[in-house]
Amino acid sequence: MTSGIPVVLPNVPHMSLNLGPRANAHYLSIGESPSWEPLETQLFISLLSDAPRVLDIGANIGWFSCIGGSIAGTAGLFYAFEPDHDNFACLIDNITQNRLFNVVPLRVALGDEDGGGHLFINEDNLGDHRINQVEGRHAVPIQIAKLDTVLEGKDFIPDLIKIDVQGAETVAFEGGKKTLHRAGKQCAKLIEFWPGGMTGGVVEAEELAQRIFSWNQQVYVCHHEGTGSIRPIDIATLISAVHGCIHPEKPSYLDLLIAPDDARMGKLQPFIGPNWQPWE
Repeated sequence: MTSGIPVVLPNVPHMSLNLGPRANAHYLSIGESPSWEPLETQLFISLLSDAPRVLDIGANIGWFSCIGGSIAGTAGLFYAFEPDHDNFACLIDNITQNRLFNVVPLRVALGDEDGGGHLFINEDNLGDHRINQVEGRHAVPIQIAKLDTVLEGKDFIPDLIKIDVQGAETVAFEGGKKTLHRAGKQCAKLIEFWPGGMTGGVVEAEELAQRIFSWNQQVYVCHHEGTGSIRPIDIATLISAVHGCIHPEKPSYLDLLIAPDDARMGKLQPFIGPNWQPWE
C-alpha cells in the first residue's frame, strides 16, 4: 500500500490517507491536499463530543473515521463499516499508518437481517457500490449483519452516526432499532438521503423520512452553496422534495443532519441558515 497523501485541515492533527490509486494519482499530480465533502467534514468534526462514540456506516477508505480518530485520540471509539474489498484494504492501511487504535474496521454491510448477501460493484465510482441490486453490475458475495447484532453485549452507545450506503439506509436503520433507541436524542446523525438508490422508490423514501422525524430531533439540509450552511427542514417539505426535486427518477439527493439534543448544538450555530426550500 501507499504511504498516503497528506491531509491538511484546521484543528486536525498531521495525518496522511491512502485514497486509492486513482485519487492518489490525482492529488499527487495537482499537488494539493485532499478535499472530501468539505461541509460534511466540518459538521462531522463539530459534532465530535469530548469522548466520541461514532458509527461510520459506509466508511469507504476511512476519511471520516480517521479524521475523527485522529482528533479524539484515546478518548474516542469509532466503528467503521465497509464491505468492499479494495476500499476496506485502504481503510486498514489508513488506520495502520496513522496508528489509530481507536478505529475498529469491520468488513460487513449493515442490513435488517444477519447472513450473506451481494455487493453490486461500480467500476467507475468506488463510492457507489450497493447492496441493492443493480442490473448489469458485477456482484461479489459479502457479509451482512444487523447493527444490533454487531453491538450486542458491547458497552457502546453511539453519540454520532455517519451513514452513506447508497440507498440502503432504511434496512441499516431497521437492523439497528435497539441501538438507536438506546442512543436517543443525544445521537447526532449525518445521512445521505437518496431516493434514487432505494429499491422501494417514493414509498421507501417517505417511510425513511417518517423514521427520521420520529426521532424528535431537529433536521437540517446540508446546503452546499457558498461556504456552506445547514437549513432547517420539516417533514412536509422533505416529502414534497421526494415527489419533486429528489424524485427517484432524478439523480439528486440530500445530505441531512439530525442534530443532537445537547451542548454540541452550540458548535453548529455558525452553520445555521434560513429554512430550506425545494428547488425546481
